[in-house]
Amino acid sequence: TMLYVNEHTQNELFEGDVADDVIRSFQPGDYPVLTTGNGTLVVVSGHPAERGTFDLFAKAMNRPEMLTDPRFDTVAKRLANLGELQQFVRDWAITIETAEEIENTFAESGLAMGVLRKMPDLADTDWAHERNAIISIDDRSGGTFRIPNSPWQFSDADVSTRGVPKFRGEDNAEVLQSLLGISADEVAALTESGALSIRLPKK
Repeated sequence: TMLYVNEHTQNELFEGDVADDVIRSFQPGDYPVLTTGNGTLVVVSGHPAERGTFDLFAKAMNRPEMLTDPRFDTVAKRLANLGELQQFVRDWAITIETAEEIENTFAESGLAMGVLRKMPDLADTDWAHERNAIISIDDRSGGTFRIPNSPWQFSDADVSTRGVPKFRGEDNAEVLQSLLGISADEVAALTESGALSIRLPKK
C-alpha cells in the first residue's frame, strides 16, 4: 500500500484515452467499506465495477443473476450505477455476522479484504510488533512519542528509523562549516537575513 502511491501518481499523469471497459489504477476510493452483522467495518480490495472483479463479488454474494442484469452487464454501466451496486454489496454484508465469516466467503471467491482499524489498534497488533512497524523516539523534552518506522526490511542492512530527531536548522552551522567552510558569523548573518531557517525550542 505504501508503494501504491507510485501507481496513483502515474495514473494522475496519464493523458491518453481510457476505454469504456477499463478502470485505471483500480480506484481504491471506490472499494466497498462494509459493515458486518456485529458492526465490524471491513474493506474489500477490489473495485466492484471492474472487469472480472465484478464477477467475484457476484460469486461471493451468490447472486449469479447480477452478471446478466442490464444495469451491470458492462463496466460502463456498472460505473454509471455504482451507488446501486455498492448498496447491493452493503445489504448483503450486513447479513454476515462477523469479519471472519465474510473474509472466508470473499476468500473462497478470490477477493481479499481486511478489518478497518483505528491507528492505535493497528499499532498494538501482533503484526505491528513483529514488523516493528511503530517505534518510540525521544521527544527531547524528557519523554517519547510513537512514529511509523521505515517500512523496508533487509537481511543484511538496518534501514529502520533511528537516531535523535533534530529541530529545524539545529545543525545548520555544523553542516555548513564542515561542508563549505562557512564561519559561525556567516551562518548567523545568513540566518538573520532569512536565507537560513532555524527553530529551536524555547528554554
